[in-house]
Amino acid sequence: MESYDLSGILVEDKFEIFTHALKRAMSRDRYEHLERRAINASLREGDKVFELGAGCGVIGVAAAKIVGAENVTSVEANPELMPTIDHIHAINDVTGIKVINALVGAEKGKQTFYLSKDFWASSLDPETPKAEREIELEVLDANSVIAQSGANVLIADIEGAEFDLFEQIDFAAIDLIVIELHPTEHNFDKVARFFDTMGKAGLYPDILNGLRPTVQIFKRLSRDA
Repeated sequence: MESYDLSGILVEDKFEIFTHALKRAMSRDRYEHLERRAINASLREGDKVFELGAGCGVIGVAAAKIVGAENVTSVEANPELMPTIDHIHAINDVTGIKVINALVGAEKGKQTFYLSKDFWASSLDPETPKAEREIELEVLDANSVIAQSGANVLIADIEGAEFDLFEQIDFAAIDLIVIELHPTEHNFDKVARFFDTMGKAGLYPDILNGLRPTVQIFKRLSRDA
């Protein structure tokens, strides 16, 4: 079994789902490295984290190492990633993370999700790269599940779905967001609306700690008071 050390986070491809490109990124400690840096720079003890798009579980581990596994809730749409997430949480001793296999949206229902050969690229987009098949998934109401988690921090990597979803979220209890945005030449208007949405919610880009245009940190000014 191939294993990798991502700056102290152990990763094993127990179920042989990693592509060659992903293995190369893992071996170079490049997988989600900017997101991990942002989390290490901005999370603190006492935070409660709600993660949208758990992937293979690495970011949940990074958060749990700071705030404790019992203070992390992770949501992942792809049901085929559940065994890998459980395994990576277990070998990093963070089995207390609550993992939910579902989509989240503006309201409950069902929605089509497209599974990519590159698991990290799976999305709601019918043009998902290397999509192999589509499945119907349960959609949970985003505001309800976030409120139930008691989170004050959102971490998100949901392959472009953030632009529409975040316009529907009540951010009253949220004082920190770490997010990977997915801009393209066709959605600059959505990027602009996203920043406007954050500003209206009282969450401002952390220019000093931001890492690149696609990995952003937003927080309330009161968080540093």
